[in-house]
Amino acid sequence: MDKSGLKILRKDLREVARGVQLAGKRPNEGRLYKMLDTMRTLTGNLNKLADKLNNIIEQKSSNV
Repeated sequence: MDKSGLKILRKDLREVARGVQLAGKRPNEGRLYKMLDTMRTLTGNLNKLADKLNNIIEQKSSNV
């Protein structure tokens, strides 16, 4: 994986982190169902990022 791929992974992680921060504000606004939907979406995004990271680790370990 080259540096541009890692940049994309970091960018995606920042987007998920921002989503978690925004979802944390939802209960104060009384928007619990919206928070639930957001958290489910973020969970899916985190699973995709975990798969990407796993692929990166496998590529790095096979190159050693």
